[in-house]
Amino acid sequence: MATLTELTTDIATAHDQMRAAVEGAAAIWEDAVLPPEADEVNPSASGDAWTPQHAARHAIGGVAFFMGFAATGLGIDFEFVRPEIETSEDAARAVDSVFAGVDSLIAGASDESLILEAPVGDGQIAYASTKGIEVKKNVEGALRMIALHTADHAQQIAGGSGN
Repeated sequence: MATLTELTTDIATAHDQMRAAVEGAAAIWEDAVLPPEADEVNPSASGDAWTPQHAARHAIGGVAFFMGFAATGLGIDFEFVRPEIETSEDAARAVDSVFAGVDSLIAGASDESLILEAPVGDGQIAYASTKGIEVKKNVEGALRMIALHTADHAQQIAGGSGN
């Protein structure tokens, strides 16, 4: 089991990676140059190439989605309004905003609370396993998903923009 310090470090790294990827993709923001999600990662994947804008919207929404899981496990009321993301500058602001929310959420957590049950789904567990990472249906699993999913899409965006 990870510690809260380890998880917050992974989350901070993923935040930095996404911010850099979004900034690096400004010139190709609406170009469909990114690889699509693989079927083994997302069974409903369309097979269509993604734009950096699409990937950033998806990843930022994913952070909020997984924050909701962690908040449920922690017994915290949580609501996140998805920001409008049209430009890479919008996305950079949204990345910082959603991760500020993660920081606030984590402030209410402890190493002991990581084992609290959270509604992490079988789809997330399967996705993480394709990356060689074990995720459980608890607060730790929700926080791992924030870091893993964000870093994965940051890599997708950075790779498509040649960064």
